[in-house]
Amino acid sequence: MALEIPVTGRPAGCVREGKMVADGSLKRCPLCSGGSEQAGVNGRVRLVKCQGCGFVYAGASDSEIAAANRCGEQTADLYHRLQSAVDKAWFDWLVGRFPGKTVLDIGCGNGLLLRRYLAAGWDVAGVDPAPWARTSDYPLFEEVAQARRDFYDVVTCTSVLEHIPNPVDMVQVALAAARPGGTVYMSVPNFDSWAARRKPERMRAQDLPYHCNFFTPRDLRRICSSIGVRSFRIRSYGMPLAWDFWRRRRLKAEPAKRTDAPPVQAQRGELVPSWKHRLVVKAYYWAGLWRGDKLELCITKPAQS
Repeated sequence: MALEIPVTGRPAGCVREGKMVADGSLKRCPLCSGGSEQAGVNGRVRLVKCQGCGFVYAGASDSEIAAANRCGEQTADLYHRLQSAVDKAWFDWLVGRFPGKTVLDIGCGNGLLLRRYLAAGWDVAGVDPAPWARTSDYPLFEEVAQARRDFYDVVTCTSVLEHIPNPVDMVQVALAAARPGGTVYMSVPNFDSWAARRKPERMRAQDLPYHCNFFTPRDLRRICSSIGVRSFRIRSYGMPLAWDFWRRRRLKAEPAKRTDAPPVQAQRGELVPSWKHRLVVKAYYWAGLWRGDKLELCITKPAQS
């Protein structure tokens, strides 16, 4: 699930000189390994800006990031409360965007995207270490390295790179899983979005570093360049502030699961997307082509010579 935060260095007060991480030094950049001279504070977490490439990231250790992203049963309940027929319509549209018959979804969660691929006749597999993600419906791996190499027509990795301390490594392992000529599709919150620039208060307090990386199109281009990727496309999408509005509406309409409630799968009815849901999806996507709330990165893996 996405959270967009304002551009550090643009809204007043987001960046201050001289702030240090816990050990008294600034964490080195996860993109270029450069040093940093600037940092700001997002709630209880310091944000660091790379002196060399300008990338903004959380000044937290890898163990702190891992602890903040350790998802338990409350995350499964949150998925249940937020997902709707609109999500199915969105995933159906994603399924139809890229050709192929085999897909690997990294960070698959409760598997809604993979089940839409299954319904379309694809062979699917997922990667997610969370215990509540386990299923017998499709092969599930705890690490990407366990998946087959040079095999999948499509590798998806949505809303993952902002949660991990080593985003460049993740792009590389995703490419390794894709077949030559296959597609790697990734999406992240846009740290250079119109809404983030205009509303600094959207950097709301939470248990950060749940989000530890804050990407702009320039940062994604730098990742591709650093690993030798030549065939890629970066595009912004997402109607500004639409996710915030939808999230508040869904959480208000869907109360948190009681401790004595039956499993989520037994509670959920079938969510069937209609033409109205598909229209909402297209409107949401195309409304964000200029500084939208999200960024998508589509990489075509070079064919073997």
